[in-house]
Amino acid sequence: MQEKQIIFFIAPLLLANILHHFLVIKYNLFSALARPVDNNLMLKGKRLFGKNKTYRGFIVLILATSLATCFLTPLFPKILLPYPALVFGALLGFAYALGELPNSFIKRRLGIPEGQSPKGKAKLFFLILDNMDSVFLATLMLYLIYKTDWQIYAYIIVLGSVIHFVVDQIVRRYGYKSQLNK
Repeated sequence: MQEKQIIFFIAPLLLANILHHFLVIKYNLFSALARPVDNNLMLKGKRLFGKNKTYRGFIVLILATSLATCFLTPLFPKILLPYPALVFGALLGFAYALGELPNSFIKRRLGIPEGQSPKGKAKLFFLILDNMDSVFLATLMLYLIYKTDWQIYAYIIVLGSVIHFVVDQIVRRYGYKSQLNK
């Protein structure tokens, strides 16, 4: 049962991210929504989050995670959700998208350009943070709305972060990272 829970909670976010990067961004779908969530606001001469964190990313991740959760729920009948699948998925998608913002905020304060990693000693720290931030916040949301064994949450954070890293490498390999508009 634990393996099924892990798959069920990671799969909608994975599907949403794949849809976002390889369909929405690739073909610039919903381009009117590709506006920065920080509305170009500055703090001490630096953008809050940068151009890559957009309304489109939030909306696509929320809707796609919600729909993927609805699609997957019948395949996992023993997992009983505390909310309708549509709402449950939307909450996870929202938390996942929101989890990207603090990292971007920190990077902008440090003068690290959008879509790039720092050089030197901070590189490993941000590599880990880049791949755990959204997974961690989605898992925190999961913890708040779905009670299960703590090991499930730990597996989701570790496995979800590894999957995030792999997908990120694929996205970079095919050149989507430089043009990201999350």
